[in-house]
Amino acid sequence: MCVIFGGLNMFEAVKAGILASSILLAACQTTTGATSLAGPATSGGAVGAACTTEGGLGCAPGAKGKVKCQGGKWVDDGACNTGETCSETKQSGSVTATTCAVPPASDSNRAIACAKAGFCMNTMGFSDCMTPMSPTILANLWHAMGVGVPQSLVTLEFASHAGCVGAAKDCAGVRACFATGAPACQNDNDSACFGSVARVCESGGTITTDCADIGMSCSKMGNQAICGTLPACSAPSTVKCQGNKAQLCMPNKTGGAVALVVDCDALGGKCDPAANPMNIDSVCNGGEPTCDRLTFTESCQGTRATACKLDPSNPNGGGHVMVQDCATYGAVCEFKAGNGQPGEGKATCTTTPNCVGDVGCTGGIMHYCEGSQGLHSFDCATAGMVCGSSNACEFAP
Repeated sequence: MCVIFGGLNMFEAVKAGILASSILLAACQTTTGATSLAGPATSGGAVGAACTTEGGLGCAPGAKGKVKCQGGKWVDDGACNTGETCSETKQSGSVTATTCAVPPASDSNRAIACAKAGFCMNTMGFSDCMTPMSPTILANLWHAMGVGVPQSLVTLEFASHAGCVGAAKDCAGVRACFATGAPACQNDNDSACFGSVARVCESGGTITTDCADIGMSCSKMGNQAICGTLPACSAPSTVKCQGNKAQLCMPNKTGGAVALVVDCDALGGKCDPAANPMNIDSVCNGGEPTCDRLTFTESCQGTRATACKLDPSNPNGGGHVMVQDCATYGAVCEFKAGNGQPGEGKATCTTTPNCVGDVGCTGGIMHYCEGSQGLHSFDCATAGMVCGSSNACEFAP
């Protein structure tokens, strides 16, 4: 499941960004918005509803089970397993058979390319590639943080590379598809900007993406190219509140310090001038504690998630109520009750609501969450690959 934030932890600090001269903000890839999970159109009716053709077959509404017409009413003919969907085989307009299975990838050609890119590129996973984030939503995320990681734009620009990637026979061929638009890297410290185009050098390869895709410029920070601008600041290791924006003055490994501006309004919190600037997760957690995480029950109100965010200075449970509109990031609010006890319920912003079932390999078949459409399947052999130990498609050794 792709969760943009759980308990309003929207961003994950994958690395100590500035100290390593690299900011990596882990943002889920998502479609432009969640769609209905009602399921495909079905011929069958609800169990107990009237039917007219004795012996007729169909999938029940929602496509999570099979029904048949018996004695003038639809009766249960078998429920689908978790993650499966009922499908109908028709002949001359009549249903001749019903089958429960995990539905296949919605776009087989893209799936082949995504399987190869997901294995060879460390910038995306298969699910991310199949359900890419829209430029508008990615811009919302990055502008809230002031910067973005150029590699994350690969999924936005993937359509222009998919043909090349799909035809590649190995990872060297896959990586070559993304090394266009700028001179090749000479080493892993050779990242650079060419106008708005960022050249990222990593693992001996070259990736080029255009920060202008989400309305940002390319800037050099240390040995890294980033999308956005990080101005210099003079008070390292401090947080300054400007209205409800937190300016984090963070030491740069290559010398001096740079400012990262976080929009706490966008994150549903309050700027905290006493926060640790290297803990991005805490800078919008200001004010007096307003809830107890041990007893607070999080909730969803439409697309708005309400949670009790931990106050690092109060490990005994004190926290702050934070409210985030998941729709801003193309997600929906999903509530899970846990065991039903106070403090167990969790509200999360997710782009894969109710994606249930086992994700990973079953034989040579990979099961994955395809955006808001739930569990889907892909046969790795279609891409000339195997479903390997990583529970994803891999090129055979």
